[in-house]
Amino acid sequence: MIIIRTPFRISFVGGSTDLKRFYKNHEGRVISCSINKYIYIFINKKIDDRIKISYSKNEHVSDINLIKHSIFRESLKFFKINKGIEIASISDMPTKGTGLGSSSAFTVGLVNGLLNYKNKLSNKKNVAENACKIEIDKCHFPIGKQDQYISSYGGLKKIIFKTTGEVNVKSIKINPNFKKKLFDSIILVDSGKNRLTNEVLSKLDQKIKLNKHILDKMKKLVDLTKFFEKEIINSDIESLGEIISESWNIKKNLDFNISNFRINEIIDEGIKIGAYGAKLLGAGAGGHVLFLAKKNTKIKIKKKFYKLSTFDIKCDENGSILINK
Repeated sequence: MIIIRTPFRISFVGGSTDLKRFYKNHEGRVISCSINKYIYIFINKKIDDRIKISYSKNEHVSDINLIKHSIFRESLKFFKINKGIEIASISDMPTKGTGLGSSSAFTVGLVNGLLNYKNKLSNKKNVAENACKIEIDKCHFPIGKQDQYISSYGGLKKIIFKTTGEVNVKSIKINPNFKKKLFDSIILVDSGKNRLTNEVLSKLDQKIKLNKHILDKMKKLVDLTKFFEKEIINSDIESLGEIISESWNIKKNLDFNISNFRINEIIDEGIKIGAYGAKLLGAGAGGHVLFLAKKNTKIKIKKKFYKLSTFDIKCDENGSILINK
C-alpha cells in the first residue's frame, strides 16, 4: 500500500499575487510555510476492475466518469488510471474552507501517490506542477499556485511567480533560534466560519481584470514580501507582526467579500490584547486567523476566544513525502 503524508500551510504575505490574472503581467511573490497538520493519502490496487474512493463520502464505481469528486476524477484521468484502484484520504483538519490550503494539499498528496503508484518520477517540482495542472487546468478552479508548491516542497519558503509562468521556490535565510521564536509566537484561531474558496477568488479574479486600483494594491503586497524577508533575516518579530497586519489591511480592501464583521472583530480583539500582528489565512470570508504574539499574550488570546478552536503550530520541513510503498 502506498501512503503519502502532505502538510497544510500558512501564508504570511503576498497571498493572491499567485493568481494568473496578476502574475501574467506582474511578478507575484509570497512567503509561506508548511505546518505540522497533515492529510494522508492511501492507495492500493483492487482485485477487481472497479474504482473505490473514500473521503468524507464513499464512491464505488465501474466507470471513471461517474466519480463525483472532481479532483479524484481528473487526477485519475490525468494519470490514465481507469480501473482497479482504491484510494482513501484522512486529514488532521477539515478539508474545506480552513484557509490552510487543504484542497491543494489533498491534490498534492494524491498526485504524489499516483506518481508512485505508476512508478514514475516523483520530485517536489513535478508534483507541484502536476497538482496545478489538475486543479487549475483540468478542474478549472480559479485559484493560484502557492498552496501546491509549499505543500510539495515544505519548509519556510519564498515563492516567485514569473510572468512566463515559471515558478521559483527559494529557502529564506533565518537564524535557527529566531525560527523557533517565530513559530512559538504563532497562534491560529478558527473564525468559526468556513467559506467556498472558489467563489471568493473568482470574484477577486474579475476585479483584477477590470480594476487598475486593485492591481496597484496587489503590487504593494508583493513589496511587503521583500520587507518581510528582510525582517526575518534581521530577527525582528515585532516588525514581522506589523507587516502581517499591513498586508491584511491591504488585502481585505481588495474585495468586500474577503472580510466580514466577525473576522474584523477577532483580529481587532487580538490586537487590543497585545498581539504583534494578525491576518486572515487563505482566500477570505472565513477560516483561520493567524496571530503573532508573545507567550503571555497567546494565553490571553486563548482565554478570549475559548469558545473557538485555537492551536499552536510548528514548521513542517519535509513537504509531501512517501511514508510507505
